[in-house]
Amino acid sequence: MKITKIKRYPIFTERPHAYGGNQNYYFVKIETDEGIYGIGEAVRMQWIRSIDEAVIHLEKWLIGKDPLENETLWKLMSRGCYPPLSKVVFGAISAIDMALWDIKGKYFKTPIYKLLGGPTREKLVCYQHNSGRNLTEFLQNCADSVEEGWKFIRLGIGAGSDSFEPLKIINKYKKLIKNIRKTVGENIEICIDVHQNFDTPMTIRLAKALEPYDLYFIEDPLSSENPASLKTLARHISTPIAAGEQWASKWGFREAIEEELINYARIDIGIVGGITEALKIAHACETHYIDIVPHNPNGPVATAAAAHLCFAVHNVGVLETSMSSNDLKDIFPEQSIIKAGYLLKPDKPGLGITFNEKEAIKYTKGTSLRPPAIGYSPDGSLHTF
Repeated sequence: MKITKIKRYPIFTERPHAYGGNQNYYFVKIETDEGIYGIGEAVRMQWIRSIDEAVIHLEKWLIGKDPLENETLWKLMSRGCYPPLSKVVFGAISAIDMALWDIKGKYFKTPIYKLLGGPTREKLVCYQHNSGRNLTEFLQNCADSVEEGWKFIRLGIGAGSDSFEPLKIINKYKKLIKNIRKTVGENIEICIDVHQNFDTPMTIRLAKALEPYDLYFIEDPLSSENPASLKTLARHISTPIAAGEQWASKWGFREAIEEELINYARIDIGIVGGITEALKIAHACETHYIDIVPHNPNGPVATAAAAHLCFAVHNVGVLETSMSSNDLKDIFPEQSIIKAGYLLKPDKPGLGITFNEKEAIKYTKGTSLRPPAIGYSPDGSLHTF
């Protein structure tokens, strides 16, 4: 079997994104001479045009190759571009790698997780994004989630603010999380995402203020460029630290795993290098008793790929899902099934999703891109998140 073509589908929707602009996606379809195709997804939609160019660049190396040779093709893509590579290139590699695994599963007529050694579980616990325009709405949304069977509450802190005042944000979310805990009770987990908004002192203050409410994790408390800073943070707080969505490849995770700077690894399968690389990172985490909690505010293809990873390894905490996870049902009529806070184990070959190419083409004519997430502190200084 040989790869004959890689088709590219930048998808532009009219649904607003939480951080500005519209919700967009990027998918690839790899075709073979035996009629078997695979679907993959890249993320980081601020760079959708650059990712598209990277896929074009990689395609010429893959045409005529055997799509079942995942490891060799991953090495060809990652080393052939002269490392170290940017997250843009790893995004392209991620999409291609997912599609190659989809082909392999279809070729052998089995779900991907079985090719990876699974299943390790029958269903996968997930969390969704909770929201509300005010306290009453947010608490009602949390109560509704629990009623529907969700075992986790998740909220983001600080992102999207026009004015960034850390102390006000700490007091605001201390009140909010106190009320959430009162609303959902002691048997529901609560996760918060700081979106890299704080420095170490402010994160310490935030975490200590929230200690009475027993958080499952605090995500991305610091900017990701210097993982060693997490060591300082961990000495001062008791809340588990989750990080990693910004890191591409096993080398991006190496320091955090080996130095045990994190308690949970936020692998994003659409950034890190796809299933091939994510599996290696998950196994490395296991040697340090670190659970993976995949970062996945992504579309249906990345959601399916992340789920297969989680069904193949033991060290899993929870999988993130969002509105995007079951979006685009006209393009992907069959998707992952999420019920009562769990993603159900798929039983169809490959990723287990179907692709309507004619519908996908309808969405490829847009131009809307997400703007940079920028705000300002009260003194007028620039604050990015």
